[in-house]
Amino acid sequence: MDLLELMTEYYPQESEIVKEKLPEMYKFAKEVQVIPWQKEFEIADKNPEVFENLRVLEMLYDSKMISEEDYKRERERILRGGYASITMGVAFIEDKQVSFREKIPGINVILHELGHIYFRVSDLVWNAMYGGGEVLMHLALANKIGIPEKQIREYMSIYSIIRSAPLEKIEEIERIIGENIQKQIDIDLNRILPMTIMAGTLPTIRLEKGEELLYTEWDPVKIQQLLEEKEIIIEPESLKGLLLMFVSAYLQDGIRYNDPFYRTYAIGFYRTAEKTIEDIIKLFNPNMTIKEYKQLEDKTSIEEAAYILTNQ
Repeated sequence: MDLLELMTEYYPQESEIVKEKLPEMYKFAKEVQVIPWQKEFEIADKNPEVFENLRVLEMLYDSKMISEEDYKRERERILRGGYASITMGVAFIEDKQVSFREKIPGINVILHELGHIYFRVSDLVWNAMYGGGEVLMHLALANKIGIPEKQIREYMSIYSIIRSAPLEKIEEIERIIGENIQKQIDIDLNRILPMTIMAGTLPTIRLEKGEELLYTEWDPVKIQQLLEEKEIIIEPESLKGLLLMFVSAYLQDGIRYNDPFYRTYAIGFYRTAEKTIEDIIKLFNPNMTIKEYKQLEDKTSIEEAAYILTNQ
């Protein structure tokens, strides 16, 4: 059975939404084969019986075989058992194969593994737990933002480049991202820290200089001026962390919760993502075109291409 058949058989309504919002990913599911589950796939299992016990308890409660009071008490007892994890699916990217622990896996498990193979990325840039591209997939399917597969891929490219970039290049990358957002949405700010302050967020950062100025000045335009004048200097490692947080958590939450500032920043960021990648490529390799970089991603992977680019 291929993955598209599995999706459409058990989740016809959800599959139609995927077909409408992410049509290329939907078609690609036809190329992915579902193989039988094997014991060696249970790589992340730790106290998996916790999940089994919770599922049985849920069934008992849904069937009205136990009271709500008993359900809550027993659930609390089970959860006190400590950390637990369970592998529900695995993806073999190069082989275009997936396998699921359950005969009918949840639709989110299906889409998670499909995304791994379609975009050819690891959990570090895909998993929603880390602010990966999976978040954008769900936001697109929930009709929170009209973002195609291309822009999801571009987001993961930018995220990977930031993660791999040496610290001495981080401020230049920050400027590229900020200036492209500024040009798209026409604001007075093009540095990430003033943008976050304008949105009402004061992120935790370490400074080389200007701590007293930062924490006494609340005008974002003035703070940007102080950054440009080197009166405020952010430690490069801290700036890298802020930049990663900005493009992942802050922008994604802006879309999710419809925050007027971060949603606007997000629109500017995604609309200019390809231009941002092109500008960053020139920073590391003036002779490389964006077409050549995308070919490198296709030949290797999004993450490996980012490492190659930033460590030349």
